[in-house]
Amino acid sequence: MKKVSLAFALMFIAAASQTFAQSSALRSSVENGEAKFAKLFASGDSAGVGNLYSEDAELLPPNGAIVKGRQNIRPFWQGAWDAGVKKIEVKTVETDGNGKTAYEVGRYALYGEAGYVLDEGKYVVIWKRSGETWFLYRDIWNSNKK
Repeated sequence: MKKVSLAFALMFIAAASQTFAQSSALRSSVENGEAKFAKLFASGDSAGVGNLYSEDAELLPPNGAIVKGRQNIRPFWQGAWDAGVKKIEVKTVETDGNGKTAYEVGRYALYGEAGYVLDEGKYVVIWKRSGETWFLYRDIWNSNKK
């Protein structure tokens, strides 16, 4: 009986270790994707930002209509740049997923040209994996400002 319990415990530890490694890799992939987003946006590259989204992605911006598809997401982010948002900082708070899709919960801050904070809030992104690449699939956020 002790041998069975020990074997079960070792299998549980191995499975937990593998789950932790997968979850760590997922979080790293999501954070790398967000870092690319921030870098591309700060350089004014709305086409590059748009390419981080899947072809069938949707933005769900606050107080606005759903923006469907990569081809419409690019001009959305160009519009944000043109309106004075020059830098986006994000902080991933939580991630989880199953290998094909993942979710991310985080906080954001938007900055203007002089470095002043335009907005702060929270977001949820659903990521979708295609091959080895993770793409933003659903992107929703809202402000903490009242």
